[in-house]
Amino acid sequence: MKFTRTRSGLKNFGRFFGADLTLYVEGRLLTQLPIEDPTRPDTKFYNALCSEYLKGRKVKVKLTGNRKSALGYHEKIIKSSIPDSLVIVDRDYDGLLVSPLEKPKLILTYGYSWENDFWTEALILNTLNISTASDAGVIDLASTKLRRALRRLAKLSALNAAAHINGKSIFPGKKNSKGLNIDGGSMFPISKSEFHRLASGLPSMCEVMKNVHHAALGTCQEKIIQGHLLEYVSLFLLSYTYTMSTSTILKNNTILVNIALSLFADNPTAYISTNADDYYRREFARAI
Repeated sequence: MKFTRTRSGLKNFGRFFGADLTLYVEGRLLTQLPIEDPTRPDTKFYNALCSEYLKGRKVKVKLTGNRKSALGYHEKIIKSSIPDSLVIVDRDYDGLLVSPLEKPKLILTYGYSWENDFWTEALILNTLNISTASDAGVIDLASTKLRRALRRLAKLSALNAAAHINGKSIFPGKKNSKGLNIDGGSMFPISKSEFHRLASGLPSMCEVMKNVHHAALGTCQEKIIQGHLLEYVSLFLLSYTYTMSTSTILKNNTILVNIALSLFADNPTAYISTNADDYYRREFARAI
């Protein structure tokens, strides 16, 4: 760990792997040490981004752990003038609760986190299309359920953003589901009663919270829904409609995730939103 944070270690890391550029990203770790694991979903996502926005350059992606750790790498890169290095961190609520970080050699994800930029409706529906051998009926059904679920989830997320002013959350759970109950069989997977159950966790708002709530309601969904929660809802509905079509219950969602990653890697701009595409083109051009 100490070696990777020295000027010499950072400067020579990419060269060791024959890379033109090293991309340090906020990414989940199973250990305390930064890793270079090309099999991880977040690594595959960032490799796909680099293949589109850094064409012709060989990039080595390194997962650093949490945001604080990634920003620690960025601080060292700037202070020591480390060449051929970039850092990407999740946006979180930057731009909503605090001013967005605008620094050289640093890029924020377009959405709340990389999952928000990855799990778009286009990618979810094409993953379902591939996995169900083009079952048009179930794909249309999934589209309707997904849009309705995300509209209510975005409204809940706006309330959650307001709750963060006091360091609180309206979502009671700590797992990826955040305690959200979804009914896959309903045309409204997040029911009105479930919406009100969670919304009641924020009984009153001060003026600052009201302002944040109003601003969040006017912000695009991908910037206010927490990434792990968006991924959970997307995969829940994807798995549910897959089972409807194939009568096969998956033990886990690995096969669906792998299909989605393969599709995205083949053509990122076919799935990433137009706004996110424009954003990343500007940001990569600015940062390199």
